[in-house]
Amino acid sequence: MNINREKIAIFLRYGGDSDGWARMGTAEEKAVMSDGDWYGLSNLIQDYTLVKNGRASANFKARLEERIETSTRDPASLEALKRLIEQMA
Repeated sequence: MNINREKIAIFLRYGGDSDGWARMGTAEEKAVMSDGDWYGLSNLIQDYTLVKNGRASANFKARLEERIETSTRDPASLEALKRLIEQMA
């Protein structure tokens, strides 16, 4: 998964609502962001919520941190991703 700030902005524009994005997303947005990207972001948020609520093992948390770190290619996108996850969890 290669998440960048543009994909994060699209995800935020629809408040994480995949149905809204599927129905109202523009052709340009859908050219930038795939269903796989959308569900990858959703899964990171869902998994972080489990960790945040104390419902995950230390091993799960470590694997999640690694997935987050490897989901982007630049530091600015990584920071934006971390903010998104914290905000949506």
